[in-house]
Parts: sequence; structure tokens; C-alpha cells
Amino acid sequence: MKLLLLFFILMSILFYNHIPLIWPDEVLFFNPSLELSRTGVMRTSVLSGLIPGMESHTLWMPPVFMILLSSVFKIFPAEIFTARMFSSFIALYGILVTIQFCKNLQFSKRKIFVIVLLMVTDIVFLKFSHTSRMESLCFFFGILSIYFLSIDLKEKIQTKHFIISSIALSLSLLSHPFGLIYFFPMMIFWFYREKPTLRNLSIYFVGGIIPISIWALYILPNFTNFLIQFGAQLSRKNELLEKFSYIDKVKIIFSGFTFPILKVFLLGTSSIILFFTKIYKEKYFLFFLLWTMIVFIFLLLSSESWYVFHLILPMTVIISFLYESKNKWVKYFLYLNIFYNCIFALYLPFQFYVIQKSHLKIEDFFNRIVMIVENKEKIYLQCLPDPYFYLTKKFPKKQIMEFIPGELSPTEGKINFSENADLPFWKRSYKLNPEFYASKVYEQDIFIFYNENLMNPVIKKYLSENPDLYERKKLQVDTSPSSGLKLEAVIFIRR
Repeated sequence: MKLLLLFFILMSILFYNHIPLIWPDEVLFFNPSLELSRTGVMRTSVLSGLIPGMESHTLWMPPVFMILLSSVFKIFPAEIFTARMFSSFIALYGILVTIQFCKNLQFSKRKIFVIVLLMVTDIVFLKFSHTSRMESLCFFFGILSIYFLSIDLKEKIQTKHFIISSIALSLSLLSHPFGLIYFFPMMIFWFYREKPTLRNLSIYFVGGIIPISIWALYILPNFTNFLIQFGAQLSRKNELLEKFSYIDKVKIIFSGFTFPILKVFLLGTSSIILFFTKIYKEKYFLFFLLWTMIVFIFLLLSSESWYVFHLILPMTVIISFLYESKNKWVKYFLYLNIFYNCIFALYLPFQFYVIQKSHLKIEDFFNRIVMIVENKEKIYLQCLPDPYFYLTKKFPKKQIMEFIPGELSPTEGKINFSENADLPFWKRSYKLNPEFYASKVYEQDIFIFYNENLMNPVIKKYLSENPDLYERKKLQVDTSPSSGLKLEAVIFIRR
């Protein structure tokens, strides 16, 4: 077991700052953590002037991840690798809690070994746990909330375990709103053990409301900005529900896996085998099946590939039930799942570093951007991979802005912004008013886009109406189609 955990850490170190590619999301969570560490204020300087209140209070995401990461920056260098390894170690603690949870369920040592093997070699688990995002922390607190209800299965759940479980669930939600999904398997498991009473539910509610109340006290003095920052995301999520078909959503869910068709085939075949061999009658199988289905439904509603990370644990445990079969042919499908995971987990860094030498091409791409921006002071990024950390290391005094995130993009012409502010907060639209950030956009010396089609409409209009102000350049580093890496940028430089 220790070798599996060591493998997970070594893979995380090997992934470094390259696997997965640095995403703008990581900048948007790294920056307020850094600001909190340095100034004691959780603000997002890379969105200052683009989204109301960001220069003084970051309210568009729950704060637990950023608070903890800021504490890490007090001890270790404030770099993206530090942030990524912080997430990886949190995921490692999540695995350790998972092991203890499985022991409480009286799974055999070999079955637990299979579960951990499938988790630490799962390419989505490896990649998404190694990002400066909240997935690992959300997962850790989520599984912790269920674990505390699994202690002493032969006895009634103790009050102290209710309280700790409720606080952990609350912290999962305060790490990321998707943490809400852990409420459902927690309640299902509770019913597995005993019937909830009004007293126990009350204790659980009180324990869970404490961390949320603390966050609410932070929000209340800046409630208007909270509604703008947080509400705009919800508005955009509703648009995504209408934008993608269910086929598109399924593609998004499996897009993080290598050869997703093969992954779907293995999962589908394994599920059919579990049904026909009646392994589904095993204790706790139904619990993990319901857990998997709940996460899958939420994934269909969210249309975000990041959240697939939360599907890995219950899905892995379901596959591990193949180990319970006495039929060697059934076990072969378990071995196929393990083989798939191991092969692609090991092949990914080999392909990236040895075959494609993608890390060198990314550095070349970033160096070319450095040469273009070195004589300019105000830079607006919408680039993938994101050169923010590379640029800030080279030019610590330049003003670098991150793009207005997709979740906060405006829809012009549909909202009467002058009347919108006078409405009760529950009737307002929380689309951003382009008039707020237009002046900030006009100040920029350089715009860097990886895809012109995703350009903010205000910026697009500004650049098209002022062709003499900016020189348009196309930057491209050749990469192999098999690498899946696209190093291109369209850059607008103020003359």
C-alpha cells in the first residue's frame, strides 16, 4: 500500500507544472491566496477593475481552499508548483481517509489494495488532483464527512461523530459549491446504519451551519459585490445547461480520460458483468452505485469536466466488486481496468517528456511571448497554456490581468443595467455590466488570446473599431497532432 501512495506522490512531482497544462482557473485561485498571504486581504488583483469588488474582496468562490493555500505560502515558496503539490498532498490524505473508510466497511485488505491501485493510477484522478484548484480539498472533506459516520458500525453513531461529520461536509461545500454532492451519499450511508432522528438531524444541522455562518459574516458587509461575483457564475451555469446537448455533456464527462471510448467500453462491460453475476447483491454495492449515479447526474447538470474528479472514488469501488467473484473470467475484466489505468498513467509522462518533448515546446512558446511583451506594461491574458506564472517571474512589476472568466461573461443588449440595480436582489440579473470594465480594457497594451472566437464581446468590438491602435500578430509553435497540444496565440500589440 505504501508503494502505491509513493507512486502517487512521485507522479505528482513528475507532472510538475506541465501536466495538466496550466489553466487560467489556477491563476484565479492562486492570486487571491497569494494576496491573502502577503497583505492579509483576500483580493484578486488580476481581475481588479474587471469585476466589481475584486480589488478588495474575493467572493466569487467559497474561501477555504484559498485560506489554506495562503497559509502554505507562509512556509513554502509562493509558486504554482507549491500550489499544485498542496492539492496533490490533500488528495493523498483523501486516499488515506478512503482506506480507513473501507476498513470500517470491513472490505478485505486485497480489495482495498485494488481500490487504491485503481485510484492512484486513474489519469483523471492524477491530473485533476495536481492542479491549483479545489477538487482535492472538496473531495477530502467530503469523504471525511462520510467516514465519521462509518466509525463503530455495530454501535449507534456518537454525537461527536455527527458534529465532526457535519463540519467536514460544510467545509467541503466551502471549498467548492460542488461539495454539495457529498450530502447525498452521506445521508444514504446514514440510512444504511440507522434511521435519522430529529435530534440527530438537529445536531448535524447545527454543526454544519457553524462554518457557513462564519463565511456569511465575511460576506454580509460586501453583500452586493457577493451577489455580483457569485451570482454571475450561476447565470452562466444556467446558459450552459441550454447550450450543450446530453451527448455533448457525456463527451465532456469522459474527455479527461485517455481514449475515452475505451474507458466507456470497460465501464459499460464491467457494469453488465456485475449485473449478470449478481455481485450487485454484495453489501454496500447499492450504496456506491447510488453515489455514482448521483455524481453522474450532477455532472450532466454542471457541464464541467473538472468535477469528474468526484466520480472516481465511487466508480472505482464499484469496479473493485469484480474482485469478489470466484469466476476467473469475471476477474479478467477487473485486470483489464487496472491494465488500462496503469498503461496510460505511465505512458502520459513518457509521451509528454520523452516522445513529444512538449515541456520544451511550451517553454519555447512562453519565451516567444516574453519577447513580445517585454516592452509593454499592461497585459491581458486569455491563453492556454497560461503564461501568467512564467511572465510574473520574468517581469514581477508588470500589470498582468487575467481574462474575465467564461462564467462571468456579459450578454449585451438584453439587460437594462440602469434599472437592474434598483430591483430586489432576487429579481436582478447578475450579468456583468460592460460599462464597468470597459475603461480597464481600453488601458491594455497587449491582448493575448488562444482563440479569437472566445474573445469577450466588448474587447472584440474595441479591437475591431480601432484597427490602427493595435498590431495583430499570430504566434505558433509546431506540435505533433498526436500530442494533443496546441501552442497558438493571437496577439494584439498597442502601436
